[in-house]
Amino acid sequence: MIKNISKSEWLKNQLLEEIRTGVYRPGDVLPSVRHLARRFDVSKHTVSQALSNLHELKILEITQGKATRLRNSPFRKHIEIVYFGSGTVDSQSFWADVYQGISAEAENYDDYDFSQTTFRNLNSYFFPGNFDSSRTVGMLVLGMSHAVAYRDFLRFGIPMLSIHDYSESSGVPHVRPGIGPVFREAAELFRRSGRRRVAVFSFWEHQFEGIDHFKLECARDTFLRAGIMPDASYALAHEDKDSGGYVLLHRLVRAGKTPDGLFLASDAMALGAYRAAYELNLRIPEDLAILGSDNLNGSGYMVPSLSSIELHRGELGRTGFRTLVEYCEGKGALNSVDVPAELVLRESFP
Repeated sequence: MIKNISKSEWLKNQLLEEIRTGVYRPGDVLPSVRHLARRFDVSKHTVSQALSNLHELKILEITQGKATRLRNSPFRKHIEIVYFGSGTVDSQSFWADVYQGISAEAENYDDYDFSQTTFRNLNSYFFPGNFDSSRTVGMLVLGMSHAVAYRDFLRFGIPMLSIHDYSESSGVPHVRPGIGPVFREAAELFRRSGRRRVAVFSFWEHQFEGIDHFKLECARDTFLRAGIMPDASYALAHEDKDSGGYVLLHRLVRAGKTPDGLFLASDAMALGAYRAAYELNLRIPEDLAILGSDNLNGSGYMVPSLSSIELHRGELGRTGFRTLVEYCEGKGALNSVDVPAELVLRESFP
């Protein structure tokens, strides 16, 4: 069924087409309301409404007492936010901060806008009807570490940049937390407190690459070099965040490898680790010092409060949007960027 549109909507579309085809160029003054009403055989009210709609879209500049003028950049360039996960990116506890950073940075660029597409099924990749590839100049990818998915999206021929999660083998540049220096700082604190059996717990969601794998490898190598991890067998992974800390701590203790320090690749693993410590009569931090990662909102309310690594998620979003726009403007290369992380000490760490 064909949907009827109002006269003002029809006129808006006519004017948009003329702008697109060059009848009016950036900076041009448009004809008067009276002239447009006669030309298109509509009322002056209809013309005013159509012009107002184009002003709201930031295509026209309308100032009281002055001529209506086409903006110097009438059609804004578009950045597509591609999010892999459940719900919407702004509703997730972790990704909401990243999204807010993107939104805040976008305010600095009048010529750019953005929208979000969510994918829940990794077996099919398609954009909904509102994806306008003709004006989309870049993509920011959130929550994806599968190289195959990146290769599928690269077929659009649109510059891509991933934030936090990434796939090294895909060749797509990324903005990720710079956690190396923080791991070295944490290793020194573990060492000074006399910890010599530090374990590292992570989880596998994305094969053998991406931020989770990077955290595991970086922490393991840093702690081994610092002499606070007996051997590489103290670096363990589990397929589930929620139960991983519980399962892995029990596994180490049963193997006669009770740790005196524990690094978790995500704060989400802390609840399971705390429960296991309770069942095993390990006091935190006296017997088991624990350091998390991501500094999730509830970490400071655990008992004892969880020390963690602040990833500055908002800054990840800001840096990602800014880096992509600067590349689109020819002001910089599209290279990977590390955003410095920060150690937040609370009660669970000595």
